[in-house]
Amino acid sequence: MATLMIAQTLQAPTRSFWDTLPLLVAEIVLLIVVLWVHPWLARKKGGESAPLRGLNLPQGSVRSMLALATVGTFVVVATFGANAFSDEDYQRAVTILGTLAGPILGFYFGSRHAESRHSASADRPSDEAG
Repeated sequence: MATLMIAQTLQAPTRSFWDTLPLLVAEIVLLIVVLWVHPWLARKKGGESAPLRGLNLPQGSVRSMLALATVGTFVVVATFGANAFSDEDYQRAVTILGTLAGPILGFYFGSRHAESRHSASADRPSDEAG
């Protein structure tokens, strides 16, 4: 009898749907922004003359959509995930998503920096004497 009482007190508290609702709502809003609003803004900003690349979007849009989705998911899980997951699962989720978000942010901003340096060096006239 005492063993049963100890086992019941050691069980993780049950999570209801309402505990996970903020996480679900935030992820749905994030997906709407990444999949519909961002491409619409990218097309509007690019204009009619912008060359279209992957997914029929201007250059760099797919990369930014992936970065937004991954980093956004990390922020949403880090913010609302404590109520939705057990402590161990929450720590795992934050670790995994943080490990993914770091290199993605580094690649995204690193490639943008490299592109800007490349375009700046292409615009600069050469110093060759004739």
